[in-house]
Amino acid sequence: MKITPTQQDLLAKAAARSEGLITDPMTTSVRKALLARGLATVDDGALRITDAARATVLCTTEHQTAAETPRIGIEPPAGKLAVIADLLRRPGGASLVELQKATGWQPHSVRGALAGALKKRFRLNIQSQQTESGRSYSIATLQNAPPTPDERA
Repeated sequence: MKITPTQQDLLAKAAARSEGLITDPMTTSVRKALLARGLATVDDGALRITDAARATVLCTTEHQTAAETPRIGIEPPAGKLAVIADLLRRPGGASLVELQKATGWQPHSVRGALAGALKKRFRLNIQSQQTESGRSYSIATLQNAPPTPDERA
């Protein structure tokens, strides 16, 4: 089940409490989503997490290391985004021209994929460096990132 980082944070804090109360402030849309997905119930006016929510939180915390944050709801890049991510993981990264050739996309589409999908959606730490041969893009660190192809196997 995909849940947002906000929902993950709320559920993790509530799971740590013995009574399972969600006491942190949240938007109406987050509250509605938790109730609609069966991750929370209203008991005596209080919002409590369900057993399904506890299982979701426990499942994610069992697989994480101390330095890692949960990856709930983040699927690994697929298709051309996976190609771009693999090129960025190489030592030295990849130039805009290399990324264009690999995907067949225009420069603005490649930049949009870097900033939008890979940086925001997949939470990859995309770095840009100006070199003598032009601008180079790479993945600096993989904090809270989806698994690499090797990790998926």
